[in-house]
Amino acid sequence: MVFNNKKSIVTPETAMLTADELLANMVEDYTGIRQKDIADVRRGIITQNAFLKSAEKYLRETYGKKAAEEELRKTLEMFEQYIFGYYKLQKLLDDKEISDIRMVSPGCIRCKRLGERETTDIVFDKDEYNRFIEFVASKNQINTSNVNAIQTFTDAKSHPDYHLRFTLAMPILNSVENAYLHIRKFPRDFPEMEELVKMGMLSQKTADYLVERAKSGSVFICGKSGAGKSYLLNALKEKAISPKYSCLVIQENDELTTKSHPEMMFMHPLINRGESKVEYTLDDISTAALLMDFDYFIIGETKGEEALDLLNASFTGHICYSTGHGESSQTALDKVVVNAMKKNNKLSKSEILKMLLSFRTIVFMENFKVAEISEAEGWLEEEQRIRYRRVI
Repeated sequence: MVFNNKKSIVTPETAMLTADELLANMVEDYTGIRQKDIADVRRGIITQNAFLKSAEKYLRETYGKKAAEEELRKTLEMFEQYIFGYYKLQKLLDDKEISDIRMVSPGCIRCKRLGERETTDIVFDKDEYNRFIEFVASKNQINTSNVNAIQTFTDAKSHPDYHLRFTLAMPILNSVENAYLHIRKFPRDFPEMEELVKMGMLSQKTADYLVERAKSGSVFICGKSGAGKSYLLNALKEKAISPKYSCLVIQENDELTTKSHPEMMFMHPLINRGESKVEYTLDDISTAALLMDFDYFIIGETKGEEALDLLNASFTGHICYSTGHGESSQTALDKVVVNAMKKNNKLSKSEILKMLLSFRTIVFMENFKVAEISEAEGWLEEEQRIRYRRVI
């Protein structure tokens, strides 16, 4: 870790520790000398109940003579919430109206509620903030050394209702002395197309149109971060892909899931972090996937060199879905081209665009609504670009 936190709480021999002080000590111990215990319970090697019994024994043996019984009991309750939940942030994670949480500083915890950003009433002190960041990393087995100063990871186990995607930027990259942490919530029971219509994301007519287009042709969904791209893709694939077909979903974080499809498989890259020598890239997975007899091929988000993998899959006859950043339905594929050329500069822009003609439907989203849809109708040879027809 890169923080210079104070060590265990130091008090005079005659002073009694409070529950807050005991919690600070326990968190430091379990993100340090007892970190393996957290890893074991995360892997299912030991049960949650066995972990808590072990933690209680450790607390009483280590700090029992320095605290009153009431403080020990309070500490155990807080420690359980800290380890198996997310401490002060838990009430935000439980709130169904909140989609995003951002830790800006110890005194500034922000959230997005129903699309509007607001400051919460949650406050950390400096050491508590740093300990919590360390704990989040430790709990998710993330190395926060300088070579891993910014990274994204997913917790698909802690919350009963959501997958949690974290993006962590450590102080070495920031213009302030603290880390930044962003959390995006993805519902396990994600809204299906009918619910998105009720929510006002799109009309029933548009929903029916997209489902029919997605059954027989590739679809690209674009927009800025937080526009609702993954929500639409999750619902669309569930409605459009028949159980008689197979599908592979490759994603960096576990955002897309299925409720009922019998042959929809999910894979993610394995990134080399810290001392690990094992790494499987999206390129490795997608190359193997092309030999695995899938009918549909989904890349959760196309934002870098994986664009070439998406291109290869679409050009070999697979129906492909993906999301990516873009400013309109008729310029989004240009960004895919730029990213593909970073990996293979032997292909020209026009060659790549011609290959992307398989993406017959491009959706642009804004503020959690379908704002534009364009169809790719052919190639304009003189202008060396795709000919689009604006549908919405």
